[in-house]
Amino acid sequence: MVRSGSHVVAAAGYRRWPGQAAHMCVLTAPPHRGRGLARIVGGAAVADALANDLLPQWRARPEPSRRVARALGFHELGTQLSVRITEPSARRPTRSGGAACDF
Repeated sequence: MVRSGSHVVAAAGYRRWPGQAAHMCVLTAPPHRGRGLARIVGGAAVADALANDLLPQWRARPEPSRRVARALGFHELGTQLSVRITEPSARRPTRSGGAACDF
């Protein structure tokens, strides 16, 4: 964590995922970006994950986050697709009287 006075301006950590993976998370306050703070806190989080025998993984879509990941030694291995599945609010009958399907 990096502070500016009493404010946290950059922080990093990870959440343990199945298979001994450490899902990395790095945040830097917008006015403090571009100063290498994400690399500093991200590097510390990666080192902690490795010290705890975890495999760090960094998922990033924005190019600045991808640059930080590359600077820390990560390599792109693929892409990710995220889908949010929600409960239908209410099922309405169709004109034929059968059940409606929400896709």
